[in-house]
Amino acid sequence: MNVLKAKVRVLLNLVATAIEPYRNEIVLIGGIAKYWYQVCDGYSDTGLIPTATLDIDLALPEPLYLQGGDTLHQRLIDQRLVMIEIPGLDNRTATCRYYLPGIVRPTADDPYLECLVPMRGPDRTAPGIPQGPPLVASPVRFLDLLVHDAISLNMPDVGTCRVPHPLAYIIQKTRIRSYRKPAKRVNDQADIFYVMLSLRSQWESWADKWVEWREHSTEWAAWLTSTERLWIDLYADEQSHGTTAVHSVYPSMPLPDIVRILRRFRRSVLPSPPIS
Repeated sequence: MNVLKAKVRVLLNLVATAIEPYRNEIVLIGGIAKYWYQVCDGYSDTGLIPTATLDIDLALPEPLYLQGGDTLHQRLIDQRLVMIEIPGLDNRTATCRYYLPGIVRPTADDPYLECLVPMRGPDRTAPGIPQGPPLVASPVRFLDLLVHDAISLNMPDVGTCRVPHPLAYIIQKTRIRSYRKPAKRVNDQADIFYVMLSLRSQWESWADKWVEWREHSTEWAAWLTSTERLWIDLYADEQSHGTTAVHSVYPSMPLPDIVRILRRFRRSVLPSPPIS
């Protein structure tokens, strides 16, 4: 985790203390989660440096029941974190972010914590409110995948946190592509490739998870089918968007190697015959 900026480390340690009674309920997701995979069984140092991140994302269950006598919000405030409401993308709703002590007007360089819940409702855009105001969580697509088979990993100096199953992490970051800004899409592909390659010793065991998740529901089956098609399109050849995105972040990785690795990954994880 040496690439994490000092301020992110400070925030992470404060958050780790705050969530202590909730560790079995909360899942650490987003860009920060990939650092936990470094202590996962089968992790291999590929020489790739994980992309930097400034935000810490916590996936919350609905509802989030009271643990240890205090709400999650109160425990975050007890660590002197500063809650600031940020306007939502629709300019009607707001979400809460928690910043380091002393922050009044956050800048783009200030790390923050954000709480997230699955999208609900007929249009899949309605957020849940796990403990009610003042903690307002942001709705995220396909969050159900990230929390379904979460694993517990112990990071030195931070402690044990639940993070998404690595395959779920890869699937969700692939599936949200169309909802992301261009710069985010590039980093997402780099994160996918980093986790995928670092845990290549687990690929064959992930094949069982793929089958299991396809059978979970018709909705999940559709998610996985669309993910498989995206993998084909994004890494079809050396000029495909996924291939060039990974290469732009990791220029030491030759374009043909990126295509070859993704094809091998697909053959290992996906049922035979895969979509063509």
